[in-house]
Amino acid sequence: MIDTHRQAMAEAVVTKAAQQVPLTGSDSELKYDGSLVTYWDKAIEETVAQELKELDPGTHLVGEESHGSRDDRIGWILDPIDGTANFSRGLQYFGISLAYYGEDGERAGAIWDASRRKLCTPNNVLASRSSVPLSLSFCATELDGPSEYKAWGVTAFKALSEAVHTTRVPGSVALGLAHVADGLLDLYAAPGPAIWDYAAGTLLVESTSHSVVRFEDFGLSSPTLIAGLPEIVEWFISAMAARH
Repeated sequence: MIDTHRQAMAEAVVTKAAQQVPLTGSDSELKYDGSLVTYWDKAIEETVAQELKELDPGTHLVGEESHGSRDDRIGWILDPIDGTANFSRGLQYFGISLAYYGEDGERAGAIWDASRRKLCTPNNVLASRSSVPLSLSFCATELDGPSEYKAWGVTAFKALSEAVHTTRVPGSVALGLAHVADGLLDLYAAPGPAIWDYAAGTLLVESTSHSVVRFEDFGLSSPTLIAGLPEIVEWFISAMAARH
């Protein structure tokens, strides 16, 4: 169920934040977990935190850089720049992802897609074909994170490249999901994403009539996120299970 009031809030806050972000790259540094962070990751998170404090006082914020815990599941959930590695090098394949999860199941969310200069919301997902032959499908997986995730990603890339038309490594969970929702990808998989990576994107996918979201246990330390056309998702899960 969409919280229409907070949906409008999410769209306004993300749109304002997107206007601040340069598209020319930024110096980065390593965080404790080996991922990258830039000045703009921190700045956007603080800007959004202040905006939400004024617009929705008393509501908890979970942000990747400094607010809350990845185990929190209620309140506002923010990834200020999803795809920081791309952003830091001036590659315009990154997004700003903001979602709301309510105690009674109500949700809201928006993603700024820098690659298309588009604000992606549950209300503007693009109509798409409901099926496509596996041999003509466009799919993506990720290769980042701890060694177990990288190894899984290599296996996934191999399984996909042997069966589908095109395989990509996008480097942004939020955009991977937004592109499934808009029919640009037929399948997207990411091992062990944090909730701020996928909170808004899964809402977009679930707002469509053509794609599904699954969390699967492949023996990694965290579940793997898989989204896409149902028949391709099922094929991929079976193909990966056979390789482990």
